[in-house]
Formats: sequence, structure tokens, C-alpha cells
Amino acid sequence: MTTITLEIHPSFNSSCYFQLDRQSVFCNLIFQINSADKKRWEIKVDNTETINEIERLTKKIVLEAIQENRIILDGVRLKCTIIENGISKQHEFICPEYGTNELMLVNNFFETVQKYIFDQSFVNYIEHIEGYFVNNLPVKIFEEQPLRLRIYGSLSIHEKEALTATINKVIHTNEVVIDMTNFVGMGTILYECFCPLKNIPKLTFLANENAIRHIQAMGFNKNMVASVAKEY
Repeated sequence: MTTITLEIHPSFNSSCYFQLDRQSVFCNLIFQINSADKKRWEIKVDNTETINEIERLTKKIVLEAIQENRIILDGVRLKCTIIENGISKQHEFICPEYGTNELMLVNNFFETVQKYIFDQSFVNYIEHIEGYFVNNLPVKIFEEQPLRLRIYGSLSIHEKEALTATINKVIHTNEVVIDMTNFVGMGTILYECFCPLKNIPKLTFLANENAIRHIQAMGFNKNMVASVAKEY
């Protein structure tokens, strides 16, 4: 049996780990968030192609063990371990860059578990740490009834243009739900991006405590806001 473990230690979020135990025709995969309640999921994976790719990347990362020369104060630290035939090998690295085996391994693990785990606390956690690995705007549009615009994590001035463009896609809709239940924060300079939302006839906010403060500061009616507690 081969066991592969990937530990992820973000600077400003709870750490987590993946553990993949390769059997014969399937793998047992564990994902755990090391928060106070240590939420844990265990799944069976029978996609041989995915399993082979994770094992290939892990062996390459551990055997090559590229030394890190960058100086990074904040970010994410990772440790990759493989145990095969009773022999354990590992390698630690930080902030994997685009196109590297390290980032491809992280993405393979994330893509795999997201096919099996749909718990909202899992989704919230992944949304919070995805910024360490991708540069995507933390905003999603869900074609539901009513239309739902999910804004999560943190927004900075660098996302102002993309945020404006995304909000403009929904402002001509009659009814919209702004889902900010997994929101962390943003600078006040981004408030103007939200002003066009005031023209939507039926507008509702689903918000956590972090979001409510910003929503009220932007001048939206408090009756539009439904409070939702943090889920992890």
C-alpha cells in the first residue's frame, strides 16, 4: 500500500491535510480541516488516472526536492510525504507557482475532493484558501431562481475592474440574491462598485457579520439583509 499526505498551512487560515491510501483498484482519501472542531471527510476514489497522476507528481516532487530560495513572509507552507514499502520520504515547499509540479499536485487534490464533498463548511473553507493558489476573482454567479451572486473571501483594489464587470452582468435582472455568507473583507474604495445594485427591484443580501458592516456602510437598507452565521 502507498500512502500520500499533503499538508497545507496557510498564514491566515486553519491548516488542512489530504491523506490518500492506495489499495488495489481504489483509494481511500481523507480531507481534514484543522480548525477547532477538526472537520473530516473520508471518500473512496476509483479514478485510476487521477490516482496515478497524484502519485506521479508526489514522487517527482519528493525525489527532486527543489530547494526554496525565495523569501516569503506570508503565504502558504506545504509538506508532501509518501510512504511506500515502509519507506517514508517528504519535501516541504512554499507558495507553489503556476506551471510547477507542486501546484499541479495541489490542484489535483482539490479537484478530486470537490467531486465528492458538497458540505457547505467544506465549500467555505476551500473558498477561503483558494486565493493562495489561484488569482481568480472571488465572485461566482449561480443561474438560480432568483439569480445568486456569491461574493466570498477578501477583495482588494486589484479586483476593482473585474468586480465592476461582474456586478454589471446582474444589474438588469429583476430579482437578485447577493450571497456574502463566506465574505471576509474589502477596502472602502470598492464600495462604488456595489452602487449599481441599488437599481435592482428585488435585492436581498445573505450576509455574515463581516459583510453586514460593509453592506450598511454602503447605504443599503438593513431590511434587505438576512444574517447568516459563519459555518466553520
